[in-house]
Amino acid sequence: MASQKGTKMTSQEHHELVWGWLFVLPTMAGLIILNFVPIIQTIWQSFCKTGAFGKGNVFIGLENYKNMIADGQVWQSLLNTIIYTVIEVPISIAIALVLAVLLNRKMKGRSIYRTIFFLPMVAAPAAVAMVWRWLYNSDFGLLNHMLNAVGIPSVNWISDPKIALVSVAIGAVIMLVPFIWMILTAFKSATEATQMDPFVIFPAVWRTEGFSNVLRKMDFIKLYLNTIILIVGRVVCAVLTATMAGYALGRLNFKGKKLCFSLIMLQMMVPSQIFIIPQYLMISKMGMFNTMFALIFPGLVTAFGTFLLRQSYMGLPKDLEEAARLDGCNIGQTFLYIMAPLTRSGMVSLGIFTALFAFKDLMWPLIVNSEQSTMPLSAALAKLQGTFVANYPELMAASLLACIPMIVLYVIFQKQFIEGIATSGGKL
Repeated sequence: MASQKGTKMTSQEHHELVWGWLFVLPTMAGLIILNFVPIIQTIWQSFCKTGAFGKGNVFIGLENYKNMIADGQVWQSLLNTIIYTVIEVPISIAIALVLAVLLNRKMKGRSIYRTIFFLPMVAAPAAVAMVWRWLYNSDFGLLNHMLNAVGIPSVNWISDPKIALVSVAIGAVIMLVPFIWMILTAFKSATEATQMDPFVIFPAVWRTEGFSNVLRKMDFIKLYLNTIILIVGRVVCAVLTATMAGYALGRLNFKGKKLCFSLIMLQMMVPSQIFIIPQYLMISKMGMFNTMFALIFPGLVTAFGTFLLRQSYMGLPKDLEEAARLDGCNIGQTFLYIMAPLTRSGMVSLGIFTALFAFKDLMWPLIVNSEQSTMPLSAALAKLQGTFVANYPELMAASLLACIPMIVLYVIFQKQFIEGIATSGGKL
């Protein structure tokens, strides 16, 4: 009996090992290729210098690090980063907490207020930058105009070193608050889906001249199509790989599980800027510039999404799996027919997050795409700005048109989005 029991346990462990690695392998392979190889390349190149005529790398040991330590600007940048973080994080959390408490109460128009507070998350980066540049302009900016109206002299908000960092941090707080607010709102309660008309916040805007000018100058249908391909490609890849890896890491016991999870957590802590140059070189070697694949490439897998869905799976009762196995389901069938459908709210949350990040991604599309025919909206809006003069009405009109799909997406899936975040934060 003991021998049979031991054999049975060994068989179950073998199945979990096979299925666990089958589920987690796509994510781990993607993270190794897209993130960990670039990290290793970055570390190696930090000990080198570029060879003659920009070819090859020459090993120079710790010389680069010695130069950095001796450079006063590096230490000043570090200090600026600390100050920036100290200003941004506590203030953002405090404001978001107050908003979460207020907007969680029963009140008339709550869904409208929530959608309005969601807007900064879907605003095009180019438009946001232009708005803040206008607000902070030392000659005709709105802030200085208000100060002058009460007898206070103008302030050089972004050119004065004494206050420039604070000015930038204030703008970052405004953009970060909606994200934290949604997280806090989700943990406060999972609310009912809104029935609000998604266009209620755009009254009579369609008749303005700005929209007609934008539609004439930009092939908006093509840009929309490129953006949709970008978003759908990243969402499908992220949700598919993350839900399999999340199930393996959350429900199965297999050798190497802790290592995989540690690598995923490590990747989440590394700044994304480290990956840009190595990923750019990968796209270059593949000859994939100005293609939709180049846009989707960095989002083929997601460490954040894997963590999010792992938490969702860990919150499900064990009885479900045991009942499925008693009915004759193997691990794959249990995942596909029982467990995965129960985490659809988490999948929706990940899908919306991925769509938001893909929609707002500006740097990568500008790096790998130079032709408008393959640009998404974020990059096209950046190109819409003039070299010396910006047409603010046209830029704002184009930005508003670009935001509409993301706002509609949030309105439709608001309930699942909030529920998905709420059910994914229970266990570590």
